[in-house]
Amino acid sequence: MHQKAIKPAPAGHRKKCEPRLSELVDMNNPASVLEEIKTIVRSIDAGYGEIEKLERAFQDILRLFNGHYPGYRKCNTPYHDLNHTTDTVLAMARLIHGARLSGFLLKSRDITLGLIAALMHDVGYIQRDSESEGTGARFSQVHIPRGIAFMRTYMRRKGYSTYDYRKCRAALLCTDLSLPVHTILFETRTNELMGKMLATADLVGQTADRRYLEKLKFLYQEFREAGMRDYGSELELLRDSLVFNSHIKSRLADDLGGVDRILTGHFKARWGIDRNLYRDGMNKNVTYLKYFLNEDPEHYSRFLKRMEGS
Repeated sequence: MHQKAIKPAPAGHRKKCEPRLSELVDMNNPASVLEEIKTIVRSIDAGYGEIEKLERAFQDILRLFNGHYPGYRKCNTPYHDLNHTTDTVLAMARLIHGARLSGFLLKSRDITLGLIAALMHDVGYIQRDSESEGTGARFSQVHIPRGIAFMRTYMRRKGYSTYDYRKCRAALLCTDLSLPVHTILFETRTNELMGKMLATADLVGQTADRRYLEKLKFLYQEFREAGMRDYGSELELLRDSLVFNSHIKSRLADDLGGVDRILTGHFKARWGIDRNLYRDGMNKNVTYLKYFLNEDPEHYSRFLKRMEGS
């Protein structure tokens, strides 16, 4: 039996001269991500004096995910991996830049704490040495309190105050999709903004990724191991992802205050592109997902050919 011919995929909306989000920074190279974050931070605050603290935290998280942090195993969750964390922390830096361009006055310590919270928002998936059963996906439903516990110990050892930790804790809680942001106790208005920006970075960082649709098969594996959501197949998750992405748009606009809008200012100032490239990437992924689910859902794998590094 012949498979039906595939119609051309819907065209993208970017201008020919404009690069894609994935072309701005080599996201497969953590060192490139760190250099871009440092460039952004220095453009926000030329006198920023906490570069060493930021670099140390970044390198410590690399060690953690790569299995070189005392007491912890190497990350083995294929969706919530190091790439997702670096995607999130770069998106967070871009949001912080956008906030400053929009007139928000941010202290150096606020910037540092926002980026540390982004670096640590998914460390709860990492298994301790004593946790050898399965993968870190087993902790999907408790990864946030686990991450907060790790962050508390880490920040205390690095000399951060309890007040600093409470700010990071509040920001990290914002990434919990089941927790309404208005129920979280923030220390300051700036802390609330940082929390909303972190939750935004977490969402747009993954759903605007050009390999997002390919990586959903990894999310399916994690859900299966965690016993979350009764998906009978990858195809069911792909279909449900349309609903999820619609929910994301509502959460970004309502619960998170629409702070993703300030990303346009960053891309214009940093790259001369007067667009929110994250929104473009998200829309493109959803459009393509709708296309192949309508065109030939039973052979969806034919449409998902972007491999790691491509």
